[in-house]
Amino acid sequence: SPCEPMAIWDWEEGLFRGARNVVLRVADGSRGAARRAARVQLEEMRQPLFLLAQMLAGRRVDLFATTRTALCGTERIFLPPSLELAPSRELNRELYRVKTALAALALRTRVDAPDHRTLLRRLAPEIDRLPGLGLRLDCLTAHVGEPALARYLGLPQGAPHESSDGEGAPVDGGPAERDTAELTEIEGDGQLDVQVHDGDGDQPAAADMPLHTFEKVETIEEYQGLDRKTDASDELEEHAEALDEIDMRHVVRSRERPRSIYRSDLVLDGLSLDIADGGDAAGIPYPEWDFRARRRREAWCRVQERVATTTDAAWLADARQRNHLLVDDLKRRFAAFANRWLARRREPFGPELDIDAVVVAEVERRGGQTPSERLYVDRRRALHDVAALILMDQSFSTDAWIDGVRVLDTIRDTILCVGEVLDEFVERFAVAGFSSNTRRQCRFDRIKGFGEGWAGSRARLGAVVADGYTRIGPALRHAHELLAREAAARKVVILITDGRPCDYDRYEGRYGECDVKHAIETGHQRGIVTHAFAIDRQAREHFPRMFSRRHFHIQRRPQALLENLCALFARLETS
Repeated sequence: SPCEPMAIWDWEEGLFRGARNVVLRVADGSRGAARRAARVQLEEMRQPLFLLAQMLAGRRVDLFATTRTALCGTERIFLPPSLELAPSRELNRELYRVKTALAALALRTRVDAPDHRTLLRRLAPEIDRLPGLGLRLDCLTAHVGEPALARYLGLPQGAPHESSDGEGAPVDGGPAERDTAELTEIEGDGQLDVQVHDGDGDQPAAADMPLHTFEKVETIEEYQGLDRKTDASDELEEHAEALDEIDMRHVVRSRERPRSIYRSDLVLDGLSLDIADGGDAAGIPYPEWDFRARRRREAWCRVQERVATTTDAAWLADARQRNHLLVDDLKRRFAAFANRWLARRREPFGPELDIDAVVVAEVERRGGQTPSERLYVDRRRALHDVAALILMDQSFSTDAWIDGVRVLDTIRDTILCVGEVLDEFVERFAVAGFSSNTRRQCRFDRIKGFGEGWAGSRARLGAVVADGYTRIGPALRHAHELLAREAAARKVVILITDGRPCDYDRYEGRYGECDVKHAIETGHQRGIVTHAFAIDRQAREHFPRMFSRRHFHIQRRPQALLENLCALFARLETS
C-alpha cells in the first residue's frame, strides 16, 4: 500500500519522541521542575512593560520577543518570550522589569557600549535617578551571577532606525484556493538580521524595511537557493518543537499562499520595495501621507471599488440559527438603551406623558398663566440622523486564530448580528470590506450600500474570504468619501481589524501608522468620526499611535466585539 511507509515513519517518530521526552525528564530531574515552576511568560507582563518602556524612553518604543541576546535596537527592546533564569517567578519578573528599564534608558540617551560593564557605567547617571534600580541590579547579580546577567541583558544593537524610512517590508500574495481543514498555525520566535530571497522571478530583490510581522510565512529549513514546494501540508503542530529551534536567517517571499503558517516578528536589514508608477492605473485616486517629507503624495493610491454579488445562503442560515438567541437579546437591550436617548420631549402628540412638562404646565396654570400644550414624549424607532459605514478587514491576517476562533469568522458573525439589530433602528448604514496588494490595487468591496436593504445583502458576508494585505489609509479615505455624500448629522466609520497597517510596498511601521492617523484627521475635519475595534493581543502598543483614546477598543476576546459594537451604535445619539 502507498500509505505503509508513512505509517511506519509515524510509528517510529512517535516512539523516538516518547523516548526522547523520557530521557529529557530524567536528565532534567528536580532542577528542571524547579525551573519550570519559576518560569514567567512575556505575555503575562507585556502591557506593564510596554508602559514602563514608553515612560522611561520618552518616545515610541516597541517590545520585540526574541531569544536572541541583545538589549535594544533603535526603536525596539528585545525581551525573551519566556524567562526562567532566576530561581523564583518574582525574580524572573524583576529581570523583565530591569532589562526593560535599562533598554529604555539606553534608547533615551542613545548610549552604546562594547561590553556589559561599560554599558552600566555609561548608564550610571540615569540609573541613579531611578530609586531602587541600582539595588535591584545588585540583587539580581547576587542571585544569577554577573556572567549570566550580562548574557541575559545583552548590548544595544545597531538595528535599522524605523523612523528613517518608515516603509513596509515586502510581503506578497494573491488569491488561492485553500483547504481550511488542513490549516495549521503556530507562533514562532522573533528573529533578528533576517535576509529575504525572492521565490518568484517577478519581484525586486532590493528592500530596506526594518521590521515586518509576516502575515503568512512558511519556512522549514534555512534557504539555500534551491527550489522547494512551499504549499505542502507540513504537519506544523507536530513539528512545533523543531521549528522553535530553527535559526531562521533566510526567508523566501512567494506569491503562493501556504496552508501552514509559522508566524514570527522579523527584523530585516537593508530591505526596501517600492512600486513604480505604471501610467494610468485603474481605480479612484487617493493621496497618501508621507511623514518623512511631511506632505501628501497626491493620487498615490488607487482604490478599486466593487459591488459584492456572491452570496452564501448556507452560511447565512447556519449563522442566523447559531446566533438567533443572542440577536434577540441584543435587540431588546439595544432598544432599551436607545429609547432613553431617542425620546422627543415636550411634543404636542405622543404615546406617553412627559412628566416634567406636566409639572411645569400645572405650575403655570396655578400661577394664572396659560400652560403649554406640549406635554407628550414621542419615541422614535430609528436613528434618523446617523449614517454609519462598517469597514471590515478582509486581509490574509484575518485568517489567524485567537482563542480557538478564526478572526474572519468572528468578524463575519459579528457584522451579521449587528446588522440584524441595526436594521430596526438605523436607517442609513453600509458594510464594506477592504484589502490591498500594493498602492495600485486597494480593493474596496461594497457588501451593503446605504440604499440597499439588509435582508437582500447579508448573505454576501458568507462569501467574504481572506485575501491580500492591510493598507488601511485608502480604505478609510474612500469610506469617508462615501459618508460625505450622506445627509446625516452624525457620520461614523467603524473599522474592524486584527492588526497593523501592512502592504507589499512600503506601508508598515511608522509610515503606515502616520498615514492612517492623517486619514482619520482629514475625515474629522469633514465631520466624520472613525472608531476602530482591534482583535489583536498587541494592539494596545500601536493603536494609540493611530486613534485617539476615546475612539478605539481592544478586544482581548473576539466574543466581546459584538456587544461593544452594538453599545457604540447606541451611544451615537449622545455623542
